[in-house]
Order: sequence, then C-alpha cells, then structure tokens
Amino acid sequence: LGIDPQRWFEASLDESLYRERATGLIKDPDEIVARIALKAGLALDPRMIEVITKIRIQKFKDTLLQVDDEVLTTLMNLKERSYKICLISNADSIDVLHWQDSPLMPLFDHAIFSYDVGVMKPDAAIYELGLNSLGATSEEAIFIGDGGFDELRGAKALGIETIMTTQYTYFGQEEIEKTAMYADRQITHLELLKDLL
Repeated sequence: LGIDPQRWFEASLDESLYRERATGLIKDPDEIVARIALKAGLALDPRMIEVITKIRIQKFKDTLLQVDDEVLTTLMNLKERSYKICLISNADSIDVLHWQDSPLMPLFDHAIFSYDVGVMKPDAAIYELGLNSLGATSEEAIFIGDGGFDELRGAKALGIETIMTTQYTYFGQEEIEKTAMYADRQITHLELLKDLL
C-alpha cells in the first residue's frame, strides 16, 4: 500500500472503528478492511480491498495455526491438572475465521469472542459470560492476560484474581507499569504458570 505499517496498525486500532468490529456491528471482512484503509487515509478500489482482505485473513490464519510450543505445552499442562479454561477475546470476524482449525481450540473448554456476543473487555458482561460458561464464581477464577483493553482492570473489578503476562506485549514500559496496577501477580512467560497455579 506504500504506507508505514505503523499507520495501518494505528488505524486498525482506532477506538470507534475497533469497537464496531469487535462488537460485531461490522462483520464483513471486506468492509472491515475498507474501513481500516479509510482510517489510514486510503481510498482503495474493490479489487485492492479484496487483495488486502485475503492477506489479512492469511495473517490471522497463520497466527492461529502456528502457535508457540510453549503456549500449547502450558495449556496442555493446565488441562492435565483439571483446570477449566475459557478464552475471552476482543476479536472481529477476521481474527477468528480459522479458530476451528487452531491447535488452541481443543485446549479451551469455552471460547468467547467479543464480536459474537456484542460486548468486549473490560465490560463486566464478557467476564460474566466466561464465568457462567465454566460454572465458576469470580472468587474461584483467575484471569491471565497482557492487560490490553484494560482487561485486567475489568477482571479485578469483579473480584477475579489477575495475572499479567508480558511475554507477547507490545506496550512500552510506562504502559506496562500502569497496567500492572491491576495485576495480583506478574509473569514474563506463560510457562511460569505451572509454578504459580
């Protein structure tokens, strides 16, 4: 597209557009790409939108299919220890098109995607959906995440214990420190969960 990748990244995270995508108000992949392009200052023709949509779908497919062994091993370890695991994700329809093919999918008892349920983190309702799917109370649950979208604050507000992981974060140090205020504990790698839980 001839633009700085950071410009596209920032456009894709534009707050109002992201909310529309992540709550399912916009589900069509081509429309998602066209709207991101407009936020980035690009008016793409339908042919180019189709090309970029295919690239974006492939990117998220690769992400879901090529999962770090450490993540898979950690999740398998938790399953073997009889933990119930629910994924709660702010996601649009493109993000999870290939969820069913991911090696992650069978390792979760439930997966709640914001675009499916019309609400996103840190709204209490999405955590409550997760708790209900597991038949758990907030006191019995632990929320693990990098803190994006104020997710740790949202979990903490419901009385859920929180663990912050910095393994995959793209935040700067200042943002990490602000987010850490809502973490009961912090880890640098997911594999460290086996010693915490």
